[in-house]
Amino acid sequence: MRTRCPGVELWFTAGLCAASSAALGFGPAEEGYRKPKVADVRKTFIDKTFADEAHFSERFKADGTIEGFALGKKIARTWRIIQGELCITSHSEETCYAVWKKGSEVQLVFGDSDNPIYGKIK
Repeated sequence: MRTRCPGVELWFTAGLCAASSAALGFGPAEEGYRKPKVADVRKTFIDKTFADEAHFSERFKADGTIEGFALGKKIARTWRIIQGELCITSHSEETCYAVWKKGSEVQLVFGDSDNPIYGKIK
């Protein structure tokens, strides 16, 4: 089942850190982030770890699975790219995020949310 609602519990506390920037009206582009080309979104994540060093650490495997930890709990999810967005399935709900990059820093933005998920790709 594909949904466009942020029902995925992953990283919800990381989004709280972004609230102050969002409240000031700053978006990813104003913070120096750029959207990668559609073809480069998969390359950004495949066989890499996306983490914030405190709340989550997730390894995006080439077979479309994600392994790691979120809020101290082991997770197992799947991922794919749809129309340039990173789509993550958890508990049979799929949530898609726009990807914004600045070097190794990444923001995942759901729809027009003002609470992006921040992390680094390693």
